[in-house]
Order: sequence, then structure tokens, then C-alpha cells
Amino acid sequence: MMLKLQALGKTVYYDERSTFFSLGEFRQEQIQSFPPIPPIEELIAASKPTAYTFCVDVSDSCNLRCDYCFNETKTGKTIDAATAISYLEAMFDKYGTGEKYFVDMSGKGEPLLALKTVLDIARWCKRKQDEIRKEILPQFVCNGTLLSPLVAEVLQNEGILFGVSLDGNREAHDLHRRDANGRPTFDAIIDNVKSIRFRDYVGCTATLTKDVFPLVEAIDSLLPVFKTISFRPARGAYSFDETSGKLWADQYELLGQRLLDDIRRDDSSVFLALMNGEDYFGRYLVRAIGCKRTITRCDASISRFALDIDGNIYPCPACCGASIVDGSFSSNGLVETFSLETQAGRCLGCSFKYFCGGECSVNVMNGFRTVEALCHFRRKLITIAMVLTETMRQENPNMHGRLERFCEEKCRRLRTDTELEKYMASYPGLSFTQAKKLFDEKNKRY
Repeated sequence: MMLKLQALGKTVYYDERSTFFSLGEFRQEQIQSFPPIPPIEELIAASKPTAYTFCVDVSDSCNLRCDYCFNETKTGKTIDAATAISYLEAMFDKYGTGEKYFVDMSGKGEPLLALKTVLDIARWCKRKQDEIRKEILPQFVCNGTLLSPLVAEVLQNEGILFGVSLDGNREAHDLHRRDANGRPTFDAIIDNVKSIRFRDYVGCTATLTKDVFPLVEAIDSLLPVFKTISFRPARGAYSFDETSGKLWADQYELLGQRLLDDIRRDDSSVFLALMNGEDYFGRYLVRAIGCKRTITRCDASISRFALDIDGNIYPCPACCGASIVDGSFSSNGLVETFSLETQAGRCLGCSFKYFCGGECSVNVMNGFRTVEALCHFRRKLITIAMVLTETMRQENPNMHGRLERFCEEKCRRLRTDTELEKYMASYPGLSFTQAKKLFDEKNKRY
């Protein structure tokens, strides 16, 4: 079926059978020549994770009082390193076929309240990667208030990747993210980040709520501080309703117009900032520009698992402690309730399924049936990404080629780094960690 979609004052023609799209109407012979996407059963059978993420909820406490926090029953507990490492050993035993691994310590609380545990886990990761001779990257997102220059230096010396949470501009952030005494936190966090000596790899993640702010203005204010910026809608009561969803769609129309100007100026900085991380819109840009498609919303319980403070293993940190409908999560098992088929299968009738991947399985399993406002919002973002991609391909093919190569590079991050392997082969006397440190110092990447 051929769809005519509207965004940024342009019409994009989309063949949902093949997922090809164009700003010009396809000829009938072209449509007939397009290879269709294979049946989802074949895609599932051919799919195999190359990277695994093992999450550890190191702290159930937080020094902020964000009003939209999904962790409404904070216990103040922290997890001990021995328990976390025991879980990680079990996960590596079960999922030892990965090419690369990530150990994410973000969880439901503020990880820097459990700094010693974070450092103990990171040091274990070094020993483990020397043992298995594969990359294991410890990482987390913190709220940034405790990220002093000394703490940042210690984290970076231990090879830990970290980002901070900021909600757009100062007004939007301080509306929701205040400390225990109700004081705003935006300026203190920005000052902390600016004080970090090496901050090229420090990204920003922001939550979009019903309170709509000027998106382009926020990006312009954050871009001098962060090379990676990610915006994602909140869950639960603060998620979009019909009104805020339309208002956010309008903001992304304005962002799209800004990006059209960037294409004409050959300025890819905003594109790269959004595409480099886990930005909601950035993922659609990667799929449109890089000709990538998906059959799953996320990697929860496919290649991602999370150890909660309660000792249970969940599909992802967002659902740790949640009351899952089928009650199948237990502290004794590595439960795999979600699958590629169930995640994509819930939205098989949608024309955009191979760009979107479907609704969050946690929301669905807990009775939050597909939120129509979010569906409309996602379709809008996908359409904007299509228009930008085709405009770039026609008006600035060099920029399109650069970003297309970037998409390939991003995908390679989930696979064995062949350049690193070649480098290590030249230094057989070094441990994996020693060789990787030397390699990283000589090959700084975006």
C-alpha cells in the first residue's frame, strides 16, 4: 500500500510493503521492482544479538525529588558489590556468545550514592574482559548533582562511561527536577559538567513530559555542553496526552525546519548529537538515513536484563519492581518473558512497524494499552525523518553520505571492534584492558 504523508510542508510517498520512501511519486514499475520486507517470522529466525547489556540497580535512593519519577517507593537501599558480581557472573555464563558487553548501573536511583559499588563493579569488568578478551563497558546515567570534577576524574580513570539527566532548558528542568529541599538543580548540574576535564563522551538525556518547552532553543543551549543529546517521553501519569502530544509534534516540526536549514548550510552537528545516543527522534533518523529497520521496540529480555535491589531479575530497569501481569519474574531465574515476536507482534497491522518496533512491552503488560497520543507522535517523527532524509539525499548528497556512514559506525558499536583486535594482535604481551586503553588514547572517536 502506498501512503502519502505530510511533514515540513512536503509530501513523502511511502511504500509500506518495502518501506521505501520518496519525495516524488513512485512509478508503478518502480513499486513492482521494490523487494518486500521478508515475513516477520523469517526476520526473527535470522536475528541474533551481537551485544548484551546487564543492568544493575546499585541504588534505590536519590538526592532529588523529581515529580515524575517512576520509582515511587524508594527504600534507600544500595546493593553490595558481591551480589552484583554474582549476578554478572551468572549472566556471562548464560550469554557468553556476545561480541561486546555493557554493564549499566543506572537503575531506579542515583548511582553516585553508591560510588564504591560502582567502582568495584567497574574494576571487576576489567578483570572479566581480560579473562574473556571481549569488551565490557561499564556505564550509567546520573542526575549530575554529585558529579564533581574529582568524581568525574575517578570515573574516567576507571573507564566508566557516564551521562547526565537534564530536562531541556532551565525552566523545564527546574519545574520537575528539584533537590530534597525543593531547590532548582539545572545550573549546578551544568556547572559540574562544564568542570569535567574530558567531557567529549558525556551525554545528556532528557525527559519530555506534558509540559512543553521550546525544543530548538533547548537543543541550542545544550549543544555547546554536550555532543550527545537524547530526548524521550516520560512514562506513566506524566506521559503525553492528546493535547501535549500535538504540541510536541509542533515542536518537532520546528526542529525539522531547523534541520532543513542545517542541510542547506552543511551543518550536521544537531543531526549527530541526536543520532549518536538514544534520542527518540534520533533513532528514526538513523533508520531513515542509514536504511535501518527494526522488528522490536527494544532489547528488553532479548539482550538486556536487570538486577533490582529486591534481588529479582527483570527485563529492563524501567520495570524493576513493577507488578507484571503474568507474575513470571522470580529471583531464581533468568526470565525471558519478552521476545522479538511479542514486541513487534503487538503492532503488526501498523504501516510504520519496521521503523517504530511497537509499544513498550512493559506498558502493554501492565495494562497501558497502546497510547494513541504517543502513536501519532511517533508517526509524525518518522515522517519528518523521511522528509529530512530525502531532502538531504537530493540537496546535499555529501552530507547524506557522511551521516549514512555514521549510521554504519553506530551499528558497529554493538559488534567486535576489528581495529581493536588488529591492534591487540600487535601487542600480545598486554592484557585486553591494557591494550584497549592504549588503543582508545590513540583513536578518539565521536
